[in-house]
Amino acid sequence: MFALGWLRTVEYDFYDFYLKLRSIQPPDSRIVIVGITEQDLRELNQSTLDDGTLVELIEKIKTQNPRVIGLDLHRNLPVCYDIKTCDRDRAKLATLFRNTPNLIGIETTSIVSKPEQAILAHPELAKAQRIGASELIEDKDRLVRRSYFYFSKPNQENIFSFGAAVALKYLEAENIKLVVEGRSLKLNNTVFPKIPDKLKFYPSQEIDGYQILLNYHSRNHPFEFLSICKILDGEFSADDLRDKIVLIGAAYELSKDIWYLPNSKSKENSRKFTYGVEVHAQLISSLLDAAFQERIVLKFMPGLWENAIVILLLLEPGLFIYWLGKTTKKDLDLFNLTVVQLLLILGGGWVSIILGYWLPVANFIFITLVNATIISILIYQNRHEEEKLRLEKQVDRQTKELQKALADLNKITREAVK
Repeated sequence: MFALGWLRTVEYDFYDFYLKLRSIQPPDSRIVIVGITEQDLRELNQSTLDDGTLVELIEKIKTQNPRVIGLDLHRNLPVCYDIKTCDRDRAKLATLFRNTPNLIGIETTSIVSKPEQAILAHPELAKAQRIGASELIEDKDRLVRRSYFYFSKPNQENIFSFGAAVALKYLEAENIKLVVEGRSLKLNNTVFPKIPDKLKFYPSQEIDGYQILLNYHSRNHPFEFLSICKILDGEFSADDLRDKIVLIGAAYELSKDIWYLPNSKSKENSRKFTYGVEVHAQLISSLLDAAFQERIVLKFMPGLWENAIVILLLLEPGLFIYWLGKTTKKDLDLFNLTVVQLLLILGGGWVSIILGYWLPVANFIFITLVNATIISILIYQNRHEEEKLRLEKQVDRQTKELQKALADLNKITREAVK
């Protein structure tokens, strides 16, 4: 069914709609985004943040003792505007990375991007294995609903996603470690089931690595945002960053690091896109909430349950209609049954989201409508056959009556002749 592109699009819309119906959650105070804005770059007279400014920024953040610093910026090559200070700033940055064990950087692999677009991590971060993959996953409609937990690079080396790497670093202080249980990953008794690679909804070629559904925050802007100039100028309080996750990333459109979440289409959201650093923050927030059992983990309905519902949808209307027997209210009964069934499916989709399951509502509605159409045709054919049989009986009866009348007439005529 999901091979039909339009049906998948409708399924996406139902899923997004149900997620938007959830109650608004409070902001996540554990995460602070330090964004590089266009205004910051104008004030600094830079087109992108150079190494010297980045060193100054991270050092100021370090003084506030954050639990984790996530750097969503590539630094595989030097970035400088003054050749005289380039080598010095590059050396300072390397030293800073080496001496900041709670700092996680990024690497762009070629698993999603084209090989020529792969970007290595800074050597110091790669050596210390303090990196995460920056890749994000778009569905066919360009919205982000899934995320990597980890995947294997072309060289078969496993790498966590950037969001997962930062979340795991944060949880170390809580003595919560990632556990592999069978084929699933587990944090503090919370299981994160992998999206099945044989799922009907997503073709197997789209499910590489260990992917999970992104349980994004119901609030449009759930994280505190500080510009880098405010950090550099000291315009923040000590409690803003202490013991928190501080994510540093681009927050301007020209960075091209812009993505779309299902709530990006919300009328309340003045900005229709989401910066990459915010998407990573969404994953971190969902992983932490699940690990602390503050939010459920979204997952697909088990295939056995889905198949059972499909069989029920296929059998139940027909059995019900034919059980009614011959009655003039067949079409009305079918209509009422179909309406009730559609309402149950729509309500079941909402309840399943509350319980943490993605129910393929569009698929079930499609089956119900096709089933109702087929049964309507059968009922029409049955009614046509009944009408045909009734007319045949009527003609037969009238013929017999006519034959009897003719016979009586002939008898009378013969008697009159005698």
